[in-house]
Amino acid sequence: EEFRSPDGRVVNTNHPLLRAALHVLFESHPRALAFGELWQRVRKRAPTAAKSVDADDGERALAGAVLQCAMGHLVGLHVRPTPCAPDAGQRPTASPLARVQAAAGRRVTNLQHFNVDLLSFDRVIVPYLDGTRDRAAILSLVRDAFERGDISTDDDVVIPADLSLALDASLRRLAGSALLVA
Repeated sequence: EEFRSPDGRVVNTNHPLLRAALHVLFESHPRALAFGELWQRVRKRAPTAAKSVDADDGERALAGAVLQCAMGHLVGLHVRPTPCAPDAGQRPTASPLARVQAAAGRRVTNLQHFNVDLLSFDRVIVPYLDGTRDRAAILSLVRDAFERGDISTDDDVVIPADLSLALDASLRRLAGSALLVA
């Protein structure tokens, strides 16, 4: 199976424990997992593969494989997890750096220190995400921006007639890009 990093690096593997681990990590993104939690999830996801080796051997083999993936920049290793929010929550908050960068251009730095190119709609939204506004207030600001022509409909995103759907999709993209603070 082929796996790609955010920057386009590719790893191919048929190792069942590593495949399960990469799927688990992808599904939990942007949230980081402690290795012990990753191992437990892998054992549940690939029970046949996990039982085919001694538990200690399987855990060591997975640790070595994950380390190789980290050296190839497919996964990141952290002493402590970044404070990424897996969803927007009641009062979405983008990092202060992302808010400043979004106001200046398309490219922002996420909480995991990767560059992210924003869609034009998302770029308009990010500066509003300072944690002081709920979705209704943000939606009101989005409607005002749309009426002023600050939100373009011609380049990279189709805006539905109901702007609340576009806002929800944008907040999901921003959370998935590790731009929202927990």
